[in-house]
Amino acid sequence: MRFSVMARLKSFTYAFAGFAFMLRTQHNAWLHLVATIIVAALGFALKVSADDWRWLIAAIALVWIAETD
Repeated sequence: MRFSVMARLKSFTYAFAGFAFMLRTQHNAWLHLVATIIVAALGFALKVSADDWRWLIAAIALVWIAETD
């Protein structure tokens, strides 16, 4: 199968639909979303280093992965 920009855009549509479904059906997902926004805002406000951003993003990703299970 060849690469197609339209197919790639369609896959993002499915991903966002799945994320929206998770937010509609999982109460704790809203708490994780708020926590993610707060962590990101504080990270920018406190001028977190690139190395520390790596760990923050890894931690945020692990929490979201756990939430989707």
